[in-house]
Amino acid sequence: RNVTGVQTCALPIYGVDGTVVARSGNTLTLASGLVFDRAHEQASFGKSVAVTVGAGTKVSKAGLVGSFDAGDISVGQHVQVSGALSTDANGNKTLDASAGAARLLVMPLWGTYVSAAGNIVTLDLQALDGRLPSAYAFAGTGSSPASDAVASAYTVGVPQALSLGGLVVGKPVRFFGFVNR
Repeated sequence: RNVTGVQTCALPIYGVDGTVVARSGNTLTLASGLVFDRAHEQASFGKSVAVTVGAGTKVSKAGLVGSFDAGDISVGQHVQVSGALSTDANGNKTLDASAGAARLLVMPLWGTYVSAAGNIVTLDLQALDGRLPSAYAFAGTGSSPASDAVASAYTVGVPQALSLGGLVVGKPVRFFGFVNR
């Protein structure tokens, strides 16, 4: 038997696994990040971990083939990031991934159905990657402040092939996917 490789997973020396709860320019704030330091065989949780990304960050999306960059990482996205680990003056872990890598993972979203127009569903967001909407700073998620994500009118793009006929206003709905900026 032959096995054809379609994906490799090289474990980096330093990294963080967590959810982006805020973004300011190229600085991501990851909440409850699992910080791993394989060089010293240590793992710990960081309540809040600052991660720097940039043009040199190699970005991939789990299960997808394509060209992605640091601009594809948005608030609400679950990520695994590798780079240079350090500690700031306050003792908080930071990660510089500007020459590292970021892998975006499929994550869940829960809300109550509000409406649909074409393949765009609007919902009242209840949880994103297991966190309440109040955990997120949605500023900067849109192309302008007026188009930033709003929890009470959160939009989800749904493939045309999926029927939206079973959705009922005010009833819960769950989606899995990636957060788009």
